[in-house]
Amino acid sequence: MPKSKELGLCSRMNRIEAEALLMQILQPVNRGVEEDHRSDFTFEQFVQTVYLPVCQRRWKASTTMVEVNRLEYHLVRPLGPKRMQAISREEMQALLDAEAGKSGTEHGEPSPVPIEIHFRTRDE
Repeated sequence: MPKSKELGLCSRMNRIEAEALLMQILQPVNRGVEEDHRSDFTFEQFVQTVYLPVCQRRWKASTTMVEVNRLEYHLVRPLGPKRMQAISREEMQALLDAEAGKSGTEHGEPSPVPIEIHFRTRDE
């Protein structure tokens, strides 16, 4: 569909007619917007087709390498095959809490990974 369309001369069409024609042209586009496409995604599909393409536009190459690996390991592995609508906040929080309980350093300090994942998933 072209981004613009010539409707005709202003002298031959008034504003009301032009707006009615615009509504008619946009009707198929608006119908597609109303459909809910999110329910079809698994978590892994969402990450691969929606989340990463958007984020990678802003990330440097080094950030992409780290974040993709982090997402794959900590989130896509446990949640990948689940449908997006089936993942509750409680389940996501339990997963982050479990990751936080794992030792991140040799001194037994909590791993910073869950905090960074939570921060990324909340702000993106």
